[in-house]
Amino acid sequence: GISEYAAPGIPSLKCAAKDAQQVAEYLRSQPDIDFSGDRVSVLPDGQATLRGILGGLDRLRTQCTLSTDADPLAVVYFSGHGMPDPAGRHFLVPHD
Repeated sequence: GISEYAAPGIPSLKCAAKDAQQVAEYLRSQPDIDFSGDRVSVLPDGQATLRGILGGLDRLRTQCTLSTDADPLAVVYFSGHGMPDPAGRHFLVPHD
């Protein structure tokens, strides 16, 4: 979750980092699904750089690939700004 952005032109968000942490805590509290240990990652503010986000997605892909579950479950939650490009495609905005 990104509440504070590095670029001065991107306004801060009041609760984005806190929201991401609360979603992680909720997932970890679920008794029927194993979201323990390193199965849940939170990247608050300065950790949610483009490199940090891509690294997290790569770790998630590896975990799903190596999973012994027939149908592994993956959850990606983003709390922060989004922005369109000139072609009208929408993108998530990393911290940096």
